[in-house]
Amino acid sequence: MKIGQDVHLSILKKDNKKETYRSKIINISHENLYINEPVHLKTKRTKSLLRINSPIYITYQDNQNIYQFKTYLKKRKLTQIPTYVLHLPDKTEHKRIQRRKHVRINVDVDVAVHCPEKFFSPFTTVTKDISGGGVSIYSHGQELHRSPYVNLTLVLPFDSEEFYYVFTQAKFIRYKLKDNESHLSSFQFVNIDEKDQQRIINFCFQKERKQRKQDTFLENK
Repeated sequence: MKIGQDVHLSILKKDNKKETYRSKIINISHENLYINEPVHLKTKRTKSLLRINSPIYITYQDNQNIYQFKTYLKKRKLTQIPTYVLHLPDKTEHKRIQRRKHVRINVDVDVAVHCPEKFFSPFTTVTKDISGGGVSIYSHGQELHRSPYVNLTLVLPFDSEEFYYVFTQAKFIRYKLKDNESHLSSFQFVNIDEKDQQRIINFCFQKERKQRKQDTFLENK
């Protein structure tokens, strides 16, 4: 963890339903984690009524891994920038829950493709799958292999009903004929902004977690 990094807070309500919030690390000490006022991912409202000693699960990224630990609110500082002081447990209590670089999900994401060398005209399509390292798109017979690099614009639809646009260069990897009409082209992200890549990873993690919940629901139905 580092100052300025985004973290997610999971808070259990009295009915055992979980609410998820996003916050940012303001400071870190040996035993304390200082964050700004959490914002609900869906309602965009702040969590100003969080009780002292109430249990919280913090989720954060460290390199290519996702970690989670249980903590509690120690106190609030209602200064010009409201600050929440959380207990910071020893690193041994931080549980790795997902290795991000291996998360690849099958999902339709709108994407615009541009060729810097103009070997083909710009076009829009959707993805077959996406990960923090690359993407496969339906190319519909376009000869994308003629250009070693393309410019991609991805539109990520988060569950919070907000859209995030990623602009990145990508390297052509392979071409595959899926059936008589569908052509798949795979690309690896290059020179991608670190924040954009983290957004993609967060998106993949969110969609994978949602799919696991749906699968569990169907199994128990």
